[in-house]
Amino acid sequence: MLKDWLVAGKKHGRSQQWLARLLGTSQPTVFRWITGENRPDVHFRFALQYLTKGKIKMADWFYEEERKLAFWFRSEKNRKAAGGGCA
Repeated sequence: MLKDWLVAGKKHGRSQQWLARLLGTSQPTVFRWITGENRPDVHFRFALQYLTKGKIKMADWFYEEERKLAFWFRSEKNRKAAGGGCA
């Protein structure tokens, strides 16, 4: 996802180095995000979502367990909002 976004904007000057400078981190850090070795911290995820105009969402970086928990939480919250949840 991040690699695709950078490649798509290469003619406009997007690169790992450009993104690293913009975010105040290093090019090797951006490379590790692209390869999946590491994930961006939350503040970087937010910035990436903003920079990509939502093409890369904060939730795109979740591990499977986090996705399941987020889905469960949304479902539980929706049930409670509708008056069908536990107290």
